[in-house]
Amino acid sequence: ALWWQAQLAGFAIGYAALSVVGTTVQAGVAALYVCYAEDPTPLASIAPSLYATFIAQPHVPTGGEAERPPPPPRGPGGGGGGPPPPAA
Repeated sequence: ALWWQAQLAGFAIGYAALSVVGTTVQAGVAALYVCYAEDPTPLASIAPSLYATFIAQPHVPTGGEAERPPPPPRGPGGGGGGPPPPAA
């Protein structure tokens, strides 16, 4: 009759343990990205293969970026990109 309480306790303990491990890995990855963004040169001397992986694909677009069209060209004089002035 106590089998479901043991299963529930096991699930809760396992979930908590994996959550701690996952959060630690996520924090490490975030720290690596921030350090690389601030100064990428130390990574080249510490881990050359990881540095090569980073520079092989400098930016991977997320969902919205891939579908967004490029901005329109600016008009003469650096205006807001509106239509050109009428010809005289």
